[in-house]
Order: sequence, then structure tokens, then C-alpha cells
Amino acid sequence: MIIDQIERWEHYHFGSAWKIAFKFLQSLAAKSDDKTYTLRGDDIFAQVTSYETRSTESAALETHRKYIDIQTILTGEEKIETTSRDGLVVKI
Repeated sequence: MIIDQIERWEHYHFGSAWKIAFKFLQSLAAKSDDKTYTLRGDDIFAQVTSYETRSTESAALETHRKYIDIQTILTGEEKIETTSRDGLVVKI
């Protein structure tokens, strides 16, 4: 996991997909439309969503095996907690 400022994205060298994702993130405005943006076919996409944040007690953990999840907050604030996925149990 990497936690950093968006302005420092170029300090991490993860290939062309990384560049595509962060160029897109830098282009977003606070009032960007909530929708899925296709950046490179099915390989790279972005989902812009607006929502009311939940309390820690009512929030659910998420994990990914296929995609890398880059999260940024355009307006407001949100608390993001992390943990290792080792030992987590899937609830549906």
C-alpha cells in the first residue's frame, strides 16, 4: 500500500498503466461527473462516485485480486482504514 500526495505519483515507477491512471486523476475537477471512465479498454478504468461516508462501525472492508485500487478524494474528507487481507473472511 502506498499513501502519499497525488503530486508525488511520478516517484513510483509502475509502468504505463500508472501514468495513464494518474494523468486522468490530475485532470479531474471537484465537479466531475459521477460515472465510469474508460481509460484503456477493460484494463484501466476509473469510477467517480459521490456519497455520504459511513461510520467505522457500519463500513465494510474491501479487497482486490485483479485490479489495483487507487483512491483519491476530490472534495470533503474521508477516513480510510487498512489491514492485511490475510485472515479476512468473505461475507456476502
